[in-house]
Amino acid sequence: MPEASVDVVHFPFGSPAAITQAAWSVLGSWRGSVFRNLSLLPHILEVLGGTLLGVVLSNPWKFLQYRSSKRQGDLQSAEALSRLNAKLYDQTMQLIERSERYENVRDGVVKVEIPGNELNRVQAQIDLLKDAISAGERQLAKLEKREPRSLRLNYVRPRAPTGFRILEVRSTPDDPPAGSGGGS
Repeated sequence: MPEASVDVVHFPFGSPAAITQAAWSVLGSWRGSVFRNLSLLPHILEVLGGTLLGVVLSNPWKFLQYRSSKRQGDLQSAEALSRLNAKLYDQTMQLIERSERYENVRDGVVKVEIPGNELNRVQAQIDLLKDAISAGERQLAKLEKREPRSLRLNYVRPRAPTGFRILEVRSTPDDPPAGSGGGS
């Protein structure tokens, strides 16, 4: 029978039990020496105090940074709302000006070479402005967290009435016209 070979594991610093026992003896002597020799106590307290002081002082700094970034965000939001309101106001003024131009061309106040082409061009501008104003109001409502307002965007006045006819209404065909004093 062949002999079975057994691999033996050699630990460079001794057996695991010996290493564990040596570690406990070092820790035990160190622990005992700390209490016997108080020269390390100020250093330990210094490290613990510095850590505690660092934690206490860093939290207000983080809080101040948070408040500063929140205020900056609020300021940017207010600036965006202000710009959007100004843009809506400008677009509304343009819509009113284009509407007046349309009325003047339609009614013949302003003479243009081809009124139909000018009316179509101005009407297209009016339609684009109406769409832009509606979209801006929806965006503003979303930023302000509210429902969009319904806006009256028809600034073109109706055409002056033409072709009036005066009708005389009588109750019966035998009645005299009003104001003729036809009686006995």
